[in-house]
Parts: sequence; structure tokens; C-alpha cells
Amino acid sequence: MLLEPVDPNERFRERRRRARRSRAIRRVLLLTLVAVAAGVDKAPSILGACRARLVDVLVTDSTTAEAVLALVERPGDASTER
Repeated sequence: MLLEPVDPNERFRERRRRARRSRAIRRVLLLTLVAVAAGVDKAPSILGACRARLVDVLVTDSTTAEAVLALVERPGDASTER
């Protein structure tokens, strides 16, 4: 039996490969991803998706948009919070 060494980071690397591949496919196919999200409680998730460039167009209400902008402008930065 041939055994290969186990790499604990392989799942992480595979996810990154898939993400790169999906971004490349989107660019090639010229698809536009439209996200629809509302609710102040979703603001950190919306900001994360936008920062990860997963969204091309965001449709939301003004209250949620203001909450997302408040997170961007906050000195503590939402990317470090959980």
C-alpha cells in the first residue's frame, strides 16, 4: 500500500485554488454577480463579501447601506471583529 503524507493545510490550499478558479471563470464568462441583502444585522457579512470581491452589484436599503458604511468608517475596522 502506497501512503502519501498528510498535509493539514491541503484543504485551505484547495479552497484558495477553487476561489481563484471561480474568479477566473467569472471574468472569462463576463458574469455579473448581483447580491440582494437587507438588514442592519447583515452589514458585517455584506462588507466581507464586498471586500472579498464576491459581489459585483449590491442591492440593499438605505438603512443597511448606512450600517455598512459606518463599519467601513469605524476606526476599529469590522474585518477584525467576529
